[in-house]
Amino acid sequence: MKSKGLLYILVLLLLALFPNKKTVDLEVIVRNIIEKSGNIELAVFYNPRLFIKKNKALRNYSRKVKGDTLIFRINALSKGEYAISLYHDINSDKECNLTILGIPKEPYGFSNNVKPRFNKPKFKDCKFKLKENTSIDIKLIRY
Repeated sequence: MKSKGLLYILVLLLLALFPNKKTVDLEVIVRNIIEKSGNIELAVFYNPRLFIKKNKALRNYSRKVKGDTLIFRINALSKGEYAISLYHDINSDKECNLTILGIPKEPYGFSNNVKPRFNKPKFKDCKFKLKENTSIDIKLIRY
């Protein structure tokens, strides 16, 4: 019986010393912030069918703008493919305000710094593989 207890303690110690990290962390650096008001609203997507659909993100984050660069630290994501969308909510109304043609009035951005031409971007264009702790840059677009 003593050997089973000792073995159990040894296994617990090994697990504590060498954790099997199945999650990774992501750092998103938002650049090209011109106006120093409002918030940056960021959404993390993993499902291509739900990409940039309202209230369908895996996670949402909001940070107050204080300078020309803002850093989000997103912890404990499972390894896999993701896409990021974000916008600068200058007037703090929790909406990405659009023109009557559907073009954002407020600065916005996507992972891989995708710049949409005539349509909304697709998940496949914005996706990136997250295998280990990673840092990505997204530069805000303003039309």
